[in-house]
Amino acid sequence: LLGREEQVQVLTHVIGAIEGPCVVAVDAEWGAGKTTFLRLWAQYLRNNDFAVVEYNAWKTDFTHDPLVPLLDELSREWAGLDTESSGAIESLVEIGKRLSVRLAPYVVGSILGVPNAITSIVGEVVGQANTSQSIDPVITYRKTKEIFDEFRCKLGEIAKQNRKPFVVLVDELDRCRPSYAVEFLEITKHLFDVDNVSFVLGVNQAQLRHAVNTLYGPNFDSSKYLRRFFDIQFLLPTSSRKTFVDQQFTLAGLAGYFRGADSQLASAWLRAYCEAPGVSLRDVAQMVRHSGLVLSSLSSDRWRFHWATAVAVILRSADPDIYVRIINADITDDEAYEELQVHSSIASLPHPAEFEAAVIMACRDMVNRSDDMLRMQPRLQRYQEETKSIEPSDLRSAITTANPAIRIVDIVKTFDRQRDSQQEGFGFRHVVSRLEFLSTRHWDEAVARPQTP
Repeated sequence: LLGREEQVQVLTHVIGAIEGPCVVAVDAEWGAGKTTFLRLWAQYLRNNDFAVVEYNAWKTDFTHDPLVPLLDELSREWAGLDTESSGAIESLVEIGKRLSVRLAPYVVGSILGVPNAITSIVGEVVGQANTSQSIDPVITYRKTKEIFDEFRCKLGEIAKQNRKPFVVLVDELDRCRPSYAVEFLEITKHLFDVDNVSFVLGVNQAQLRHAVNTLYGPNFDSSKYLRRFFDIQFLLPTSSRKTFVDQQFTLAGLAGYFRGADSQLASAWLRAYCEAPGVSLRDVAQMVRHSGLVLSSLSSDRWRFHWATAVAVILRSADPDIYVRIINADITDDEAYEELQVHSSIASLPHPAEFEAAVIMACRDMVNRSDDMLRMQPRLQRYQEETKSIEPSDLRSAITTANPAIRIVDIVKTFDRQRDSQQEGFGFRHVVSRLEFLSTRHWDEAVARPQTP
């Protein structure tokens, strides 16, 4: 459905054909589907008898040294390969521990740029009780290099036992703090530069370049620096958004809710927003899933909830600040709508007059005091002044009327009549309470402003 099959097959063939070490960069913007792609590829590799490790670098950057968590993950994944290699893997981990201890003072002191006092403390931990004493740097270098070579030799022995390359897929490296990201690259290229071992890094190279420049200065050639780490650079193509959105709608069962002409407006808003190029696939999946959960917990046959749900999830994604301010009745309908129009994904939605009416009603639903309505609804008041000489019509004629002001006012009046008949108007408050996983009672207590006697 994402159109990734050919890409996965080609990259698998490339990695399988390389006998030496290999580092692949899968480059794409944040939210463009790198994580999903790596997971799909990992399973495909396993299905084809590759030994695979999936590693999230961002979850481990609280440590000063990326080698330790990486070794731990490798040992967990590779331990189950076969009994013959289990002892060699344990030995590799022990060598790695010794190497990590050896490198610790240099990593902390040079990469992080911390004071010499901290470097001295680390030195004591690794057995250099007094760093002020004269230590032969050549001897230190030779001992460290011996362990370094021992690690690579042991890793090479393990890799040779497998007929296909070991593949380590690393995600979220570009989200790590700069020092950790750069140190991880150095370890990958130098310590794991062994035949039959391939690293795949899912990164946003633009963000990774920023991390490098943070360490080495704005004038440093970060692009050239990164190229020396990557043997293959693969720009992840944009997948078919429409196909992906169709799939998400089907999985969430939204077609079963959005029935009838009125409900189809909500479906059109949500689908158009999800297909906008600036909205990440991760956000699309989350929005559609949340919509399905919300509608399944409400009277889903009422189209007013369909409108309220579509508006809520769109605002929550497009501009969380305005979404929260609407919830807290801290923004007028005029301010909310005008600020939302800055977002091209909202400004280009179909049926703009109806969506504008929905935003106005969302703001209206969150105002707790009737005497605040005039102050918080200047946009609606303006439209009502423009159309006060026109007789109200039903919703169907309002939707088909050419004058947007008439349509907006008539739609609001329709919902006001529902409010008067105890159908609680637009329903935005109820949608939000479920969207935020709070009960209505708790939600009211959390956001309702104190009312004076």
